Amino acid sequence: MIRKKAAALLAAAIAFSMQVPEWAESYTDVPAGHWAAAEIERAGEIGFMSGMGDGTFGLGRNIKRSEFVSMLVRMFGWQEAAGEGFEDVAADSWYADAVAYVTDSSLMVGVADQTFAPDQTMTRAMLATTLHRMAGSPAATMEDSFSDTNADDWFAASVAWAAETGVVHGIGDGFFGPNNTVTREQTATMLWNAAGNPETTTTNVYADQTEISDYATEAIAWAAETGLMNGRDGNMFAPQAGMTRAEAAT
Repeated sequence: MIRKKAAALLAAAIAFSMQVPEWAESYTDVPAGHWAAAEIERAGEIGFMSGMGDGTFGLGRNIKRSEFVSMLVRMFGWQEAAGEGFEDVAADSWYADAVAYVTDSSLMVGVADQTFAPDQTMTRAMLATTLHRMAGSPAATMEDSFSDTNADDWFAASVAWAAETGVVHGIGDGFFGPNNTVTREQTATMLWNAAGNPETTTTNVYADQTEISDYATEAIAWAAETGLMNGRDGNMFAPQAGMTRAEAAT
């Protein structure tokens, strides 16, 4: 059931990303020939992502929690709410309503009492927890076996579920890496797992193919084949790099 729900969410995201813009905003830090230029323009047109407010897009920045929740709200058409705010989320901030929605819906919570940490980057634990809650927070039948997670961790139930269903795996040597920033190859793998591990006929897609971890090879090929994720300049995938704002727009 979780795989069907996750696949449905991915289908919605793909359909959303295929919309064609009628106009595009230009950013001073996005060269016309950049590999993500068209998608960044499309993301701005349909309201999925916006610039930094100073004429730039923030091309190489990692995604913050505030940006992540706003993208979720826009991507799935959720109605933004106006709940009680956090001390670090100003009522007039561009992401305030989105934060209110995901917290009111219990998809995400603050990192402490009255603290949401909007500028903090997304970690593996945060992503696993969000995926878990989007699936309805089903209970796992057993605890996870990772050496760097504990039963009383705030993300324990989500990591256990993610590991049990195969949506998210560890990083090797018995570790989950809950506080690690999600990398590009990990993101591709999580999407592929959530979609039910569909087969792909594409192989050896990128110039830095040898740097891609074995576990992520098929997932990255699938992401490239379906257009969910693109390579970077020079036909490089940069598997160990964190996801940037430009990549989230594509």
